[in-house]
Amino acid sequence: MSARLFAAMLVVATCVPGAPPVGAVETRTWSVGPAEMLQGQADGIAVSVRGQLSLAPRIQRLENALGDAAVLETWSACAGTAGEIFFGTGPDGIVFRTDGNGRGKAHFRTGEAMVTALFRLAGGDLLAGTSPGGRIYRIDPQGRGKLWSETGERYVWAIAETDGGNIYAATGDRGKILRIRPDGSVETHFDSDEPHIVSLLHDRAGVLVAGGAGIGRVYAIDTDGNALVLYDDELDEARAVVREGADGWVVALVGAPPRAVERPELRLRLPDGVTVEPNVPLEQHSGPTLRGFIEGLESEKRAERTLRGRLVRLDADGRAFTLWQSFDSTPLSLSTDATGRVLMGTGDPARLYRVEPDNDVSLIATLNEAHLTSLVRADRTVFAGTSNPAAVWRIEAIDAEQGAYLSPAHDAGGLARWGSISWSPRGRLARTEVYTRTGNSPRPDATWSAWSPAQVIADGSPVDNPEGRFAQFRVRFIGSQERGARLGGVRLHYETYNRPPVLEPDTTGDLRAVSGIARFEWKARDPDGDPLDVVLEYRATLSEEWKTQAGDGTIPTGSARSPAVQSGTVEWNTMELPEGLYDVRLTVSDQAANDPTEGHRTTGPVHRIAVDRSAPSIEVRRLQNGRFEVVLSDEATPVGRLTLLRDDRPAARVRSVDGVCDSRRERFEFALPNVQATWKVRGADLAGNSVEAELPGG
Repeated sequence: MSARLFAAMLVVATCVPGAPPVGAVETRTWSVGPAEMLQGQADGIAVSVRGQLSLAPRIQRLENALGDAAVLETWSACAGTAGEIFFGTGPDGIVFRTDGNGRGKAHFRTGEAMVTALFRLAGGDLLAGTSPGGRIYRIDPQGRGKLWSETGERYVWAIAETDGGNIYAATGDRGKILRIRPDGSVETHFDSDEPHIVSLLHDRAGVLVAGGAGIGRVYAIDTDGNALVLYDDELDEARAVVREGADGWVVALVGAPPRAVERPELRLRLPDGVTVEPNVPLEQHSGPTLRGFIEGLESEKRAERTLRGRLVRLDADGRAFTLWQSFDSTPLSLSTDATGRVLMGTGDPARLYRVEPDNDVSLIATLNEAHLTSLVRADRTVFAGTSNPAAVWRIEAIDAEQGAYLSPAHDAGGLARWGSISWSPRGRLARTEVYTRTGNSPRPDATWSAWSPAQVIADGSPVDNPEGRFAQFRVRFIGSQERGARLGGVRLHYETYNRPPVLEPDTTGDLRAVSGIARFEWKARDPDGDPLDVVLEYRATLSEEWKTQAGDGTIPTGSARSPAVQSGTVEWNTMELPEGLYDVRLTVSDQAANDPTEGHRTTGPVHRIAVDRSAPSIEVRRLQNGRFEVVLSDEATPVGRLTLLRDDRPAARVRSVDGVCDSRRERFEFALPNVQATWKVRGADLAGNSVEAELPGG
């Protein structure tokens, strides 16, 4: 009779993402990928989506740019003269003027809810488009203004001026571009199939480039109002468009917000003729149908992860190249810096990105506010306006003089020796210093080591820290750097101490019996992904000496991040062993994959198993009323079963008198069916040894 054997499953420790299968004593490498780089903390350092570090431009929050007014949103912005900037805000519809030193004050109050478009005319006047009234105000340089145009639309999203002083407004919610005459009257220049035209710029020779919301198309519109679709995206809003170079544009596209997950709904049908009152708790309803939500029950419909935003470059022929996209952030504003590089503002939270010359996109800064809703350049300086709450930030044309980057902590999966750290510089960087520290808690705290001395050799600098499970590095740039210079490819090398394999918990009973060859199944997992050797050990119960029998098994590919389950069988041949009780256990070892001083053996629980090749004895006696009594006895192992045979074939399984076969002597009583046949009984012990006897007079 075969028996199953025991094994134990190990808790899996996280280690190197994407690491190849290696033994515990082999060197591993923490190669810091782009996604992991973006999880770090940067101060004065730009982190690109390709995992590259460089000095970021200097950025400063202008505390007095909006005066002391209680402003929640900056909806629009435009540049004035001598470095001044105008911001259109909400919810009180105020236009603010901020001078080159960051001091601001209210310039004009529209009396509307939001100033959603601002444009400075060649003559110096300022046009302020408002929503939801769809009115445009004209404001002179001294801050005196008046209502100039009633557009007849609900929203004015953008304003542009073409050659010859022609003024156009992008509006909603009927998706029109209006041409506004000098007296403020309007005519439709272009009528789209979308609810809104939300972005508008004058490209050249009177041609307008516009972005729609509802379908998400980008249009080129000539002086006669004829439109050509430059680009049609799956996302439904072309929020912002900016000219890039001589023959291309960059478009910020926004996707619809994710749909809310509906809660499971409950409806109960009540008897006819009863009224249902709205907005009454379920227990108070008396109508034919009760309707409500089941509290605490998850919906079967899961919220789908949808694309929130995309940044696309378009060439003159409409060919599109995706520069950036996100499932978490929404692009809200675009501009260019003094060198022509595109800047993008997003939400939520407010982040500032920059498109690099090699099409990489760098995260310049994460701001304190929720949304970066407006970007505008004045001379060589870019200003950013945020919402929730409203604030103004200044982004200078020169890089910061120094910056620091702090990586996320890395988990080696176990106590590790740390070797060296290396990185790949590109171009002439500022002075670069790299520091490391180690510890044994997931979050760095006072128990971690101190920072190592500054390391400056990119090809490989020692990690001068004590052993620990976790490690972290810090990069510091000091001084100026060549434009386009980057640091990337950070690699930290280490070896973990070997950890023992563990077997699955035992599922067998405390006592089993065999009569010949027993086949035991095992299953194990090694936290370091090491291949395992398996042996079965046994000894007589009164002996001190363990003997072994090797097993076979599968050796799948594993790694410390996701160790593969290893399994197999061990056969125990007991034919040559004396009968009696034996202690049996399973042992797994990872020694073959480790240093001689670091291999581990894991031993499973001891099980007592009887080796019994002798059949039980049987006594058969005929009772009154055609009944029979059978007594089975065994010297070594419990009685297993009694089977009734009809013409040498099993006919029934007989239950013992006490209901359970669990002792070495069991008594059975039964009556034969009224069928003419040759009747016998077969008794067996737990080891499978059996004996037969014919029933007298059966």
